[in-house]
Order: sequence, then C-alpha cells, then structure tokens
Amino acid sequence: MCSKRYAGIQSIVFWFAMAWIAGIYAKIEVNLTVKPIESILQHGIDRPSFQQDRGGSRTLNREARCSEYIVKFTRSNMTETQARERFKNISNESAFECGTITRSFAMKCPVVVVQLSAEDTEKVRKHGLLVEKSLEVFALASSTPTHNSKHSAPYSVQNGGQQVAPPWGLDRIDQRNLPLDQLYRFNFTGKGVHVYILDTGINAGHVEFSGRIGRGRDFVDNDDDPNDCHGHGTHCAGIAVGQVTGVAKEAIVHAVRVLSCTGSGTTANVMAGLAWTMEHVGSHGEPSVVSMSLGGGANAALDAAVEELIKSGIPVVVAAGNEGQDACNVSPARSMLSITVGATRENDQAADFSNHGPCVNLSAPGVEVYSAIHTGADTYAKYSGTSMATPHVAGVAALYLSVPGHGQRSPAEVLDWLTQTAAKGVIQGQWMGSACRDGTPNLLLQNCIGVDGMPCHSLQNVLLDSHYSRAERIAMNQCTTLHIHVVPDRFPQDVSWELSLFPDQCVAKGDASGAFVELCSPGQYTFDMHDSYGDGICCEHGEGYYELVLDEEVIYESSGNYGFGERVEFKLTETVEPPPLADCGIFEVSIVPDEYPLEVQWRLEREGELVASGDYKGMQLDLCQQGSYVFNITDSWGDGICCQHGDGSYILRVDGEFLHCSDGQYGRGESISFQYPYTQLALPSGCPFDEPPLAMR
Repeated sequence: MCSKRYAGIQSIVFWFAMAWIAGIYAKIEVNLTVKPIESILQHGIDRPSFQQDRGGSRTLNREARCSEYIVKFTRSNMTETQARERFKNISNESAFECGTITRSFAMKCPVVVVQLSAEDTEKVRKHGLLVEKSLEVFALASSTPTHNSKHSAPYSVQNGGQQVAPPWGLDRIDQRNLPLDQLYRFNFTGKGVHVYILDTGINAGHVEFSGRIGRGRDFVDNDDDPNDCHGHGTHCAGIAVGQVTGVAKEAIVHAVRVLSCTGSGTTANVMAGLAWTMEHVGSHGEPSVVSMSLGGGANAALDAAVEELIKSGIPVVVAAGNEGQDACNVSPARSMLSITVGATRENDQAADFSNHGPCVNLSAPGVEVYSAIHTGADTYAKYSGTSMATPHVAGVAALYLSVPGHGQRSPAEVLDWLTQTAAKGVIQGQWMGSACRDGTPNLLLQNCIGVDGMPCHSLQNVLLDSHYSRAERIAMNQCTTLHIHVVPDRFPQDVSWELSLFPDQCVAKGDASGAFVELCSPGQYTFDMHDSYGDGICCEHGEGYYELVLDEEVIYESSGNYGFGERVEFKLTETVEPPPLADCGIFEVSIVPDEYPLEVQWRLEREGELVASGDYKGMQLDLCQQGSYVFNITDSWGDGICCQHGDGSYILRVDGEFLHCSDGQYGRGESISFQYPYTQLALPSGCPFDEPPLAMR
C-alpha cells in the first residue's frame, strides 16, 4: 500500500527539500482496493492524496499516478514465467514510471497484473499487448440482521426428495405458480458435481457444508485458506449447496476467495480466481459450475476471462447487479456467454434494485433469502440482492449436471435447459418482456427435473412438417391466413398465447378468444399456448381444445390436455411458381408389360407435387409448367416386367423425343429425373434408332 504524504505543507521550497530527502522519485507500488456498494453509499469513495501549491493548483502525488492494470499477452505458447520476464524487459527498455508486477496467472494466454501510470500503458500497447485497468468489484448483496438464528426443520426424503418448510426461495423454484406450498421437491441432489463460489470465502465449519468442502484458494491473502470473514460468500454457498438452505444438497463446494473482509476486490483478483478454477476443474475433470455473485464497471478483460472459462466447458452463473440499470453496462453480467441472473421477490415481483435488460437470461428468488453466514457453525441470516438469485441458478445447474448422462453437457446446453424449463410470464415488473415485448426475459427459475431426468411441467413441444405458402398468394404479394381457434374450459381467463417468427419477431398474441393472423413472411413460426393454472383447457373444468388452421387446412389440433402449456412449431416455405409456358408440351408413357400387368404402377411428380399416375396402359399428358420432374415406376412383385414372365419394356418421350428406354429389368422400381423444357442432346441408351432426335437433325 502507498503511504500517505504529509498534509498541510504550504511552502513549495520546503516541499522540494522533503522530496529530495525522501527519494520521491523512487518507484512506489499502489494497490487500488475497492469497497462494497453499501460502504460507498455510506462513507463515500476514498479520494487520492493531493498537495496544494502556493498558487492554489492541485497536483496529484506521484504514487497516486500508479494504478493496477491487467496486461494480457497474445501468445498462447508463452509460459507465465516467460511473460513476467518479457514484461520486465519492456519495463526496463521503456523506462516505466511504475512497472511493478504484483501477480501473474494464465488461462489461454498468460496475464500479468502490474502497477502502471497512464503514460506507461501507452508504452505497453506499443509492444502489441492488451492493457485493461483493474476496476473495483464488490459483493452484490445487503443483509437484514437475523444473525444467530437456527434452522429447526431439516428436510426429509420422500419419493426422491422433499423438504418441509424450506426457505422461500427453494419453495418457489419447484412450482410454476403461487401460492407457495411450504415444500421443496427434488429428484436429484447435485451429487458428483462441483460448485465453485468466487466470493468472500466460505465458513468451512458450518453445518450446511459438512463433509462436502473441496479444495479452495484465497487470492486476497494468497494462501490456501479461503476462510470467510465477511459472510457474503458463505451465504451464497448455503443457497447453492447447503444441506438445509441449499438447492443441490449433495454437491461439492469450493471456496475461491477473491473479495476481502469488506466485500471488495479487484478485477485482477477475480481473473486470477477464474484461472485457478479452470486449472482445478481440469485436474479432476468432473462436472462443475461456477457461481459469481459479484460485479463492477464494464471491463473487457474480466468479460473475456469469464468467456474463456465457459469455452473450456464450465457453465458460469453471474449476478445481474443491484443498480436498477441495464445489465449490459456492467461486468461480468454483460458477458455474452455467461448465465446472467436477475432477482425476484416472494410475490413474483421483479426486485426494484435488480439490473435488467437483454443481457439477463432469467431471474430467481433474491429478496430476504435465508442462508448460512460466517459467524458460527449454525448461524444464519437473510440477505437480499442478485447475489442471492445467482446461487439458486448455480444450484439448479448442478442438479441438471448430476442427472446420469448429463455430466458432459455443454454450458450452452445448460443455459438452454434452464431457459426452456423456466416458468414463463409469471414475473411482474416494468422491465419484464415477453416474446411479443422487449425487455428482460420473463423467465423464473425452476428445478423441475423428473425422475427420468426429463423436464417436468415444461411446455410440450410439437414439431410439424413444413407447409407451403399458396403460390397464387405469393405471386399476388398477399399473405397466408392462420386461424387460431380456441374453445376454452370454464376458466378462459387462464388462457394466453403468443405467435413469433424466428429468431425473435413477435407476430401476434392473444387470449381464449383466438384470432385470425395474416402470415406474410416465410420462416420458422412458434406458437406458445399457456394456461396460468396449469391444467390446460381440459378436462376437469370443461372439454376445451384448440386448433391451428392454415388457409383452411387444420395443421394441428390439441385435446387441451397440456398442463401449463405447449409449443407448436411449423415452417412456412415460400414457393414462387414460374410462369406457365406459352405452349404445353407432351409427356408420353408407353409400356409393354409382362404376363402380370396389374403389378405395374407409375407416378409423375413435379417438385414433390403429384402431376399424374397410371398403370400398364401408359398415358399421354400435357406439361404446362417448367421445373424438375421425377418419374417413378414400380412392380409390386419385385421382378420388373422382364424376364421370367415375359419380355416387357417401357419408353418415356417428351415432346416426341426419347427420355428413357428400359428393358424392364428394374426389380421393385426405378426413378427417372428430368428438367422441363427438355432437350435431347444424345440418344438414351437402349432406345431404337427409328429416327434421330430433333436436336441432332
């Protein structure tokens, strides 16, 4: 730490004398610390030390010119030691004002944490290195004092798992709708999964973690004892994996201490913790999840470190932040690959402090959440913040990875599962969006994994075949009509639906009255049907149903027995028909059958649509549309029309010219493809030389 300069010196002459004596021009290390947001709000931000000269101008002390920076090398084959030596050489060559290395670590590429002045950073960049200032980060929670309380209702296992009178956050994530039922149900426990808590450390002696503490690391004191002297990290760990207060009750927990006893730290410390986590997960290779209930200003280096960890195969769950602003403004919440979590209250209202916007993936309970703290082996407290929401999600991710066969699921698959199984549309708040409204995704965490590992209470998914827009409508620049026809049960107010076009265009939304919707664009459509009570529109309260009718064709009909909802996906494909030919051509099928003519059948199709069909008698027909044609001939016995039972054959002609001549040896059948208009450039094999083709005359 930099020592404070003597204050109150008025004489500039005396100042230079003191500077000469003290060796003011020597390099001095500065370690910028950061404070939790609550401390900043109460006490303000520490200001740098200044001196006042006689003219009244203020000059920043030299040691205050040195700040902590993160310098990233771009060569992945460089070792950490080589990176440190390379930086020292650069510092000596460029005569850095600061330049002291305080830490180094490596993920994909080595990183050194150094003290630099603004001028030093420009010199570093000239050497092609990436430089980012190490910013403040802090724990994202505030506490409601309920210390030294003891939990008196341990969970009991019934039919897989059921906890009586759980903390409200657990109660909320196992049911899609309020009111709470005072139970927490679970079919998996996170056994065999590692959860890494990057925070203020963990009280390893707390009863919530008995027998499940894995190896940790302290990046504040730089040792292997990540004990919690603040409480925030223990509280978050208790939510994620606590025996009573936790989601994943048998997961292994690792403390990675990157925040101090005041709940503050630097991005450099957090990045070092991420690098250690990546290395440690690699040492055991078992399913793992990272939980980060911390944040600060936007920082590209921290975002990149988080994404590097995710790309290595480890899901990272991060807090959205507590400033009530766009989460895309802060790190690591804005990371493109992380699972970013907002907070909700017990009544399903979005917490007013919770950051919001498109960088949030889903929300979870985060207000007055009950969990373990650091002051004793059996002490608890209620905290509020997106910090509390985050470990709920990390715990459910651990449950998912503990399902047999799920251990190697990618971070993207974990995120998809969390969002697909979340309760949709239940959160109330001005910033909440939907498929048809911009805003924070209206998704509330659910732990619902069936005993077979499949999601329970999730939307049923129905994938239909492609449907073609009517050619004449496309040609007339008109739209296709979708009729959403709903017959509700006795509670129509429970029904809602949304129709969207991939990837994120809202087409329409409605209720039990249904609608007629004009579909004017080809593409992948998704129809989501919802029932807020969870019993569909059938059967206890009436025989309801609904159907989707596309241009008077029923493409899907539901019995109404869909619980909380179902999803129907269909593709609308644009088919622009070519203009009709001025003059139609002639297609001729001539068949000489064997002794069993009734075995012969044929079809002519154009681009998947049937044009004509027939039997051994053959046919002449008009071709009035250009395009790709396929002729299929079959024999039901499988011996063609030659040779055991006769010497049959067939000939295909287009506009009088030979297309194909067959000796009948085609077994069960064969296909002949051609384009129309057709031009014969050479006589097909096997055709008689009665006369040359027109193109050769």
